[in-house]
Amino acid sequence: MPGLRVFLSNRLESLSDKLAEVLSMPLSMPLDKEIIVVQSRGMERWLSLRLAEIHGICANYEFPFPNSFLNRMFGLLVPEYTYSEMFEPDTMTWEIIGLLPKVIDMDAFGSVKAYLADDIQGLKVYQLARHIADRFDQYMVYRPEMILDWEKGLTHLGEEERDVETWQAILFRNMLKDTGGMSRVSLLRLFMERVEKFQEHRGLPERVSIFGISSLPRYHMEALMALSSQVEVNLFLMSPAKEFWGDIVSDMEMVRLKRKEARSAKELFLEKGNTLLASMGIVGRDFLDLVYGYDLEEFRLFEDVEEESLLSCVQSDILNLRESNEQKRPVSKDDRSIQVHSCHSPMREIEVLFDNLLEMFDEDPGLEPRDILVMAPDIEKYVPYIQAVFST
Repeated sequence: MPGLRVFLSNRLESLSDKLAEVLSMPLSMPLDKEIIVVQSRGMERWLSLRLAEIHGICANYEFPFPNSFLNRMFGLLVPEYTYSEMFEPDTMTWEIIGLLPKVIDMDAFGSVKAYLADDIQGLKVYQLARHIADRFDQYMVYRPEMILDWEKGLTHLGEEERDVETWQAILFRNMLKDTGGMSRVSLLRLFMERVEKFQEHRGLPERVSIFGISSLPRYHMEALMALSSQVEVNLFLMSPAKEFWGDIVSDMEMVRLKRKEARSAKELFLEKGNTLLASMGIVGRDFLDLVYGYDLEEFRLFEDVEEESLLSCVQSDILNLRESNEQKRPVSKDDRSIQVHSCHSPMREIEVLFDNLLEMFDEDPGLEPRDILVMAPDIEKYVPYIQAVFST
């Protein structure tokens, strides 16, 4: 049945069990593929194995990424739209470099012309074009109303930002004119208008599941919400806390807000909840806050955590939005659930990881590679070291 449903849990296993239950209800067309939108190929592999374990087989599933899935839906309802890399930051950079000489003498571009006046080697123009392209990309995702105003020849911001906005708007309109393309913002608006009037369901999937995605921009959520008027859309999301935590703030945010408003935290109704979650869960907090802004049906699949180790104590505190210093709990000296290793180089980090993995596999014969997740802020940085250490 069409509609938007969200399933929340603190355990990925619980979400996958619920997904398996949802998928056990057959589609009206038995040969149609189940669509499960994921954020990485690692999640696709883990989920495939999990579903095969539950159902005995994992077949006729498709695991697209969010962008590729939406591009397909846009193509179905807006057939005149063809995906182009024109609005990818890399492509926009070169388009802007080509456009700047044509507009640089306009009055609105006075500050830009002054900035590029001493750019003999062309390095500054490239850096500026790259920066503008990144801004345009972010505007289309996070400031769609502004882009729509620009396309109509209007300005969006106040007087203080008017000078900067004016030349950016001119540049964006010239870019649209040169390419003859459709901006992602216009595309989304057209998609939302047509999906409401869409009568023939042929081509649209009957059911879509979005699994384990940590964050989606408003642009994607608007498209999914519109699609849910015709399609069953299920969101399976991780939430480390079972209570609402969209209003908790970190210490830095609290200081900034108190300084801005010149009022106390109590007067501003600010809550820290769990300090660790407030400081490190900002992206997840903002995403869940965005999700709750839509008309949806919510299902809560949270499980209490037994405090058997240091890690489980931390998880329990976060789950219940509790500070760890509220009560002292004994922890075994042999507890290794949380470890901190100080290494002098990336190579040494990987060597320590390798040694620890070997030790864990040796101590627990039931442990399998699929049970282990290795994360890093920039995993590409470690690729040569991983190849060197793990290939020995």
